[in-house]
Amino acid sequence: MQEVRKISYKKVFKLVLWGLIIILFFIVSFFAIQKRNILRVNGLEFSIRDKKGNFFVNDKDIENEIKKIQPMYLGTRLKDVNLQQMEAMVNENEYIEKADIIAKPNGVLKVFVSQKNPIARVINSGQSFYISDQWQKVPLSSKFTKRVPLILGNTKGILFPTTKEDSFRKKQVYTLLNYVTENDFWNKAIDQIYIAPDNKIELILIFSEAIIQLGYINEDYEKRLEKVKNFFKIAVKNVDITPYKILNFQYEQQVIGIK
Repeated sequence: MQEVRKISYKKVFKLVLWGLIIILFFIVSFFAIQKRNILRVNGLEFSIRDKKGNFFVNDKDIENEIKKIQPMYLGTRLKDVNLQQMEAMVNENEYIEKADIIAKPNGVLKVFVSQKNPIARVINSGQSFYISDQWQKVPLSSKFTKRVPLILGNTKGILFPTTKEDSFRKKQVYTLLNYVTENDFWNKAIDQIYIAPDNKIELILIFSEAIIQLGYINEDYEKRLEKVKNFFKIAVKNVDITPYKILNFQYEQQVIGIK
């Protein structure tokens, strides 16, 4: 006798439901494509992340980059706009770290921009430029100047090292700057970082005219920085340090002053 299989109405309902969802998805996608084919660009909207108080670019600067790809973007059909090319052009701006552009349903192009973040300024041999937190070269700007420590002296190769000595200098400066930018006291206190001919590090602080000889940035440099900090917090209350042109903190448990 042939067995009669019971129909599972629950399974049938699920299959029908999934079928309707798939059909609805294709209908919505079809109309979205049709709408995009007739929708035209009617403006730009900007979201510029200043990233710790940077103001190197503004809305007009970004619009000018977009116009290099699509000079007459207003009124252009969205399907004829190459957003990837626009993004690539905006990303070529030397002050921009990353740009993303999306088309909103109302035809407005939304531009998201993150600026590069300078953490130091190099001055040497008539050249001057910023170094970003991603260790990129950033040109100076006529629109905005950021207050960051100056790096002077033997700066050869710290951005693009080609020798072992260059790499050593870069590692020292990179390590020191990373520490300084994350430390509120030192971020405000350091005015200049000088790399001596022997690659030792010297500092000029905003509250002292004396040269601070810190030495090499190696495993105990943080202890030496802490010693400098404590010296200016405590020792200067009892000792007149104005006659001293150099304060040497390279040696443990002592500070050597040179007039």
